[in-house]
Amino acid sequence: MAKTRNHYWVFAHVTPTLNDQGEVIGFHSSRRSAPENEISIISELYEKIRNVETKHDNRKDGLKAGVDFFHEFLEKTGMSYDEFVWSVGK
Repeated sequence: MAKTRNHYWVFAHVTPTLNDQGEVIGFHSSRRSAPENEISIISELYEKIRNVETKHDNRKDGLKAGVDFFHEFLEKTGMSYDEFVWSVGK
């Protein structure tokens, strides 16, 4: 969300930062703006996930339902998460 309270779309690649023992001690993110044609693909799916989430009074239950919905979506498409992400905009 922007300082103006409006939302904006980006593609983010989040990578863990590890200490010498291989333990996650933080994360960093590289972001790029999302072209309009890619936003339309994601925004439709996002709206469906949000609709599933908001049917639950408990936010944790809503989050789990949204994740389950997304996994079912991926299963129906026959794609892994990575395949789906890389397919956007092609």
